[in-house]
Amino acid sequence: AVVSVLAFNWASNQMAYHRANEVIAAVKAYHQQHDVYPKRLDDLVPTYLPSVPRAKYVLALGRFKYLYDEANPVLYYVSFPPFDRPTFNFKQNRWLHNGG
Repeated sequence: AVVSVLAFNWASNQMAYHRANEVIAAVKAYHQQHDVYPKRLDDLVPTYLPSVPRAKYVLALGRFKYLYDEANPVLYYVSFPPFDRPTFNFKQNRWLHNGG
């Protein structure tokens, strides 16, 4: 059972990372066209994304979180509750890991 849970979590995190990169590309395209970052992920729909995807299919903490700050917007998701939150920093153009 433990192996199954770990395998499911690994697969879910791979899916979240792939989907996050799609969202990141959409945010960058929006920024390139408008010279500002979107205030919400919903601002990307339908021009840059058909819909905002879920990060993972889990009961809780399965959605992307986008924190708009004109100076430093970030996108993150929870990869292993409550510890690791892979965070993409748009100003630094790189992934950071907060926690585990």
